[in-house]
Amino acid sequence: MGYERHRAIIVSSYNKDYLMRALVSARDLGLGDLCTNMVQSRVNGHWTFCIVPDGSKVGWEESDQAEGQRDEFWDRLEELYREDVFCSFVEVQYRDDNGETKIVRSSDEIEEQIRKEEDGET
Repeated sequence: MGYERHRAIIVSSYNKDYLMRALVSARDLGLGDLCTNMVQSRVNGHWTFCIVPDGSKVGWEESDQAEGQRDEFWDRLEELYREDVFCSFVEVQYRDDNGETKIVRSSDEIEEQIRKEEDGET
């Protein structure tokens, strides 16, 4: 059983070396088969790669495994961000059998958390 829900992560940076660090982290966590190559934008020299959906259905073992890997990768992206390895990233959900297309999480949330910590608001 289970139902279909695609989740993908898009990661971009103006710095190719920063993006390569993020891509290596994804591959090290077992997501390499789902990673695209890095692509340079037509203008301004930004670089992007994606982690495409794993293709399983919610509730399947493969879905649970990929969810855990995405969570670990997200933690690693936050670590890199806090080390001043700046990448912008977003996880999106689409093609959901319940019609729930949305942004799951983004680097904006991490940036806001860091700002609050710096302002003593945590």
